[in-house]
Amino acid sequence: MHNFYHKSYPYTVEYEVEGEMKGIFNLPEWQPVPAPEIAVEQSSLTVITPKDYTLRYKQLLYTGNVRTKDEKSSKIYQWQLSNETAKPDEAYAPGWDNISTRVMIAPSSFEFGGYKGEMSSWQNFGKFMLSLYNGRDILPEDIKAKVHQLTDHLKTKREKTETLYRFMQDHTHYISIQLGIGGWQPLDATYVASKKYGDCKALSNILLRCLKKQALKPIMFS
Repeated sequence: MHNFYHKSYPYTVEYEVEGEMKGIFNLPEWQPVPAPEIAVEQSSLTVITPKDYTLRYKQLLYTGNVRTKDEKSSKIYQWQLSNETAKPDEAYAPGWDNISTRVMIAPSSFEFGGYKGEMSSWQNFGKFMLSLYNGRDILPEDIKAKVHQLTDHLKTKREKTETLYRFMQDHTHYISIQLGIGGWQPLDATYVASKKYGDCKALSNILLRCLKKQALKPIMFS
């Protein structure tokens, strides 16, 4: 955010933003009017992709259609908004995202943190998510032994599940890991067992593996 100390009004502020991302898992959305009480003379979004690449997009309160242009080896998508007057900031109005123009864009095939995926369907995206968990649920030998020590003598599945749940509660604590691929991929179970911490998916991952060790499925407690 900038402060412009200017004595004559109105005046025009022009921004040009360029960014470089490693991978295309998330793409920024275009919201030309960022908030109430702001007027926009002109704003545009241009996306250039390889010609055979499928760009996924969703237009929200955008009048008109996306403009596309095919070139020799690329395809150009463009959205534009001009002469948008400022809207008042009204009490009890819907959230700004629900009443302003936006275009959301997303990749079809992508690479993120060294993992390749495809999100044209929930099934394909699910395969990508599964790949992030492969090989990360291996328990160290001392935890395997502890699971047997705690539960082999118990009679019911509920008793075994409750015991393992309490064990994890007493011997681990929550720390959120949200850096890069860490926002999607859990720390492996061996790491969590040795460091005794993890975020929600890391703690769930090691607990699930402990349950599987005794052929148990997670159950809901009331």
